Amino acid sequence: MKQEKYASKILSETQMEECNVVDIPMNANLKLSKAHDEKNIDEKEYRRNIGCLRYLLHTSPDLSYSVGVLSRYMHEPKESHGAALKQILRY
Repeated sequence: MKQEKYASKILSETQMEECNVVDIPMNANLKLSKAHDEKNIDEKEYRRNIGCLRYLLHTSPDLSYSVGVLSRYMHEPKESHGAALKQILRY
């Protein structure tokens, strides 16, 4: 079971079809928090993208940890969470 078409659809919706590919979905030493001094990003868009990635976990279990970490920040996501999400999408 492959979901290449679905993954391509996610990339086109986030306008990341032409992005550079990375080797790992999340850096091992990445520290995320709910820093109040950091700028918020669009919560609705963030939740939608995390939901799409959670659906992909059925065929890509290597994303489980990184998507799980970002799922903790569904309420008031910050710019650092958005950057980590983009890294997962580039993977």
